[in-house]
Amino acid sequence: MTLPFVNSTPVIQLEGTTHASLVETLLSLLVEETMDGPATCQARFLNWSPVEGQMDFLYFDRTIFDFGKKLNVLIPDVQGTARIFSGRISALEALFPPGSPPEILVYAEDQLQGMRTPRRLRLFHFISIPELIQLIAAEHGLDVQAELQSSYASLPVIAQFEQSDLTFILESARRASLDIWLSGDRLIMRDRRSAEDEIELSYGQGLLSFEVRADLADQLNSLSVTGWDVQTKQVVEASASAVAIQDELDGRQGSSQYLESFAARHERLPASLAPDVREAEVLAKAALRERARRFVSGVAVAQGNPHLRLGGYVHFQGLGPLFSGAYFIEKVRHLYDRQSGYRTELQVSRPGLEQAHRSPRPTHKPKGKVQKRTPKAGPPSKKPGGRKLEA
Repeated sequence: MTLPFVNSTPVIQLEGTTHASLVETLLSLLVEETMDGPATCQARFLNWSPVEGQMDFLYFDRTIFDFGKKLNVLIPDVQGTARIFSGRISALEALFPPGSPPEILVYAEDQLQGMRTPRRLRLFHFISIPELIQLIAAEHGLDVQAELQSSYASLPVIAQFEQSDLTFILESARRASLDIWLSGDRLIMRDRRSAEDEIELSYGQGLLSFEVRADLADQLNSLSVTGWDVQTKQVVEASASAVAIQDELDGRQGSSQYLESFAARHERLPASLAPDVREAEVLAKAALRERARRFVSGVAVAQGNPHLRLGGYVHFQGLGPLFSGAYFIEKVRHLYDRQSGYRTELQVSRPGLEQAHRSPRPTHKPKGKVQKRTPKAGPPSKKPGGRKLEA
């Protein structure tokens, strides 16, 4: 899917209302989405202008900017307007640069920020991890959109030990190889899958720059997890190999194929909370997948596109046989300033390289008879390099 880039000024709404002065005084904007916590917004405005006939501060009376106000960021595009952020103001910062008018920096975070406190100590019995995430999300008034292709078994006990709800559900999601993030007012919960409806970007056309690396430094042949079976009073252990990531390779070559020329790499995760062999195997596979998924990782800068969002896929073209193709978007930064306009930065990854190939030899043969040339008599001729050819 190819979508046109956007080069328009972001629209800032406060409590659903668009203020003309915010478009005029907006100096820069940064919206960041990540799998590791709340999405954030930093908006910088000029804070000095004529007010009732004299120069004065624009935004210190808190009639427009105030703590807790809902802030939306919209990007006008060919399909209307796309919302790239929705949250509440959590900080205000005054800037007094030398030789320039005063400015104000407004910070906002999405609804996940409410899950950072308090820290809790509690136990959950006979519940699967997706059910656990839905339960905690409901405690914070969030709807969950579950897009799961696999089934998840109930666990005898899951402990939240002096953790915030946000840290706990992020850790639990990694334990089950789930991706979770907030989209608007809804928590998305998804297991990793093949690329679907990815946005296409070509180098030099939409894709401004890309730095990508395939790195074996953190890759493993296998990984094992140990735990403690409370009922049998015995240590349990399970291992995972490259088979755990096989269904995500989509025909690419994973890191295990390149580790064959190295000494075998195995890692053991001690002190696991696995209560039995089955759960130890689940944890081992999840930990190995987390490593393998970042075998190939990169940072891209694209022309502004509000449809490049966290948890989606982007298809890069024109990068050669190894690095072209689909990548998972694990972090997004939408940036705007008056000098460079609107652009989008992506942090992407995938577990494999495309299979390199040589261009095939031409199979076309000239039609008709081929006439052989008879060399003329005369002295030996020479080609560059000094090699003599006999007449």
